[in-house]
Amino acid sequence: MQVLTHKGQYKLVYHTQVRPYSGKLFTLIVTGQPSEKIEATKEHPFLVVKRKYKNEKNKDWNQEWLPVKDVEKGDYVCTPIDQTIKSQEILIYEVPVGNGASGWQLEKLQIPCTQELFKLIGYYLAEGSISGGSYLNFSFSKLEREYIEEVKRLIKFVFSENRVREFHHEKNNGTNVVISSVRLCRFFEQFGTHSNDKQMPDWVLQESLEKQAVLIDAWYKGDGNYYKKQNIHGFKEVFRISTVSRNLSLQGRMLLLRLGIASSLNQQDKSSSGRQTMYNLVIGGEYMISFGKIVGQPIQPKMWNKKRATYYFVDDKYLYSPVKKIDSKEVDNISVYNFSVKEDESYVADGVAVHNCTAPNFSSGSLHAAVVEIYVKKGARCQYTTVQNWYKNIYNLVTKRAYVEEEAEMIWTDFNMGSKVTMKYPGFVLAGKGARGEVLSMALAGAGQH
Repeated sequence: MQVLTHKGQYKLVYHTQVRPYSGKLFTLIVTGQPSEKIEATKEHPFLVVKRKYKNEKNKDWNQEWLPVKDVEKGDYVCTPIDQTIKSQEILIYEVPVGNGASGWQLEKLQIPCTQELFKLIGYYLAEGSISGGSYLNFSFSKLEREYIEEVKRLIKFVFSENRVREFHHEKNNGTNVVISSVRLCRFFEQFGTHSNDKQMPDWVLQESLEKQAVLIDAWYKGDGNYYKKQNIHGFKEVFRISTVSRNLSLQGRMLLLRLGIASSLNQQDKSSSGRQTMYNLVIGGEYMISFGKIVGQPIQPKMWNKKRATYYFVDDKYLYSPVKKIDSKEVDNISVYNFSVKEDESYVADGVAVHNCTAPNFSSGSLHAAVVEIYVKKGARCQYTTVQNWYKNIYNLVTKRAYVEEEAEMIWTDFNMGSKVTMKYPGFVLAGKGARGEVLSMALAGAGQH
C-alpha cells in the first residue's frame, strides 16, 4: 500500500502498528470539512503553522511538527498537494470482451489521452451511468442541448463510435444519450457505474493540469452551479459542484488543489426525503477568480470594494486550513493505529499531514542530549535496554554511566536508527571485587548519517 506523504509524493507503507491506548484522545474539526473529525493520541505529530494574530490570516507559512496536544484553535493544519504528474499521449486500457459460450478475452484499447477524453470523463462523472453491462448513458435536461451535442461529438471523436442514439422523456423533460457498446462500458466502469460510486482512477488524478482543468469544467457543467443571491445570512456568491459520491467529492477537492484552488466540503443529509447524502464542493472568496476562468464565468476580484478572501491559503505544496474546534476526552484501552512509511515517515489522515509517532520530524536541526545514570548495589543485576528512532536532522548525543558495586552486574543494550549524528558513550565504574559490565550497542546509519 502507498500513501500520500507530507512531501506530496506517494510512498510505500512498510509497517502498520496497532496498539492499545489509554489516555487523552483529541478530536480536531477543520474549517472547510466540518463533517470530517480527526482523532489522534496526544503525542501524535501534526504538520502545523501556528497562527500569529487571532483575527488575521497569516502572511508567513512556516510549517512545524507539533503534537496534537499543542495545537490550538485557529492554528493551520497542512494538506499536502499531490505533486505527481504522469502525462500520457496514448492510454492503453484492457477490457474483457466475448460471451459466456466462447469465453472472455482481453482486448487492448488504444485511446488518445487528450483534453477531449478528459472533457468526456467530466461529463460522465456528472451525468453518466451504465445499464445492463452494455449501455452507456448520459442523462440531461432537454434544455441542455449544447451539452447533449457536445457529448455526441466527443464519443465520435475520441472512440470513433457512431452508434449514438437519443431518447426523450416527456414526463421529466429529460434526454438520454445512449451508446450500445460493451467496450465503452468496460472502459467507463473504472469511473463507477452509478452516481453513488463515482470515482477517478489514479491515472486521471496524476495527469497534466491542463487536462484536469478541462475535466473540472465538464463536471461543473453537469453537476455544478453559480450561486449569487441574498439569503438569510447575507449576500452569498460561490461556485458549487454536488455529488452523492463521497469518494468523488474528496478526489475533486484534491484535483482543485492541484490547480491552486481551495474549496470547502460540506455534507447534506437527505435521508428524511428518501434521498442520498449530498456532498458539495464550495469554491468561494479569492479562489472564485481562478475557478471562474476554468468554467468560463468571469469573476470580479473585488466585492463591495474589498478583495475577495477566505480562511484558507494555498501555495504550490500545501493547503493551509484553520482548526475550527478541538476537543479531548479520556479513553481506556482502545486500539490506535500508526503507519511506518518509506523515507518520509508521514502520511495523510482525513486530509491532514501527520507524522509517524515513533520518529518526530522537526523543521530545523534539533538536539537530543541525554544522560542516564544507574547505581547497581552489591550483588544486584541491572539491564537497561532502549530502541530509538530519530528523524534525520536530529543530533543525538547520549551518555550512559553506571556505578557497579561488588559482585554486581550492569548490562547496557541499545539500538539507534536515524538521526543526522549519533554519539553514544556507555560506561561503567566497577567499584568492587567481581563487579561486571557488558555493552551491546548498535546503530543503523543511512545516507548522510554518521
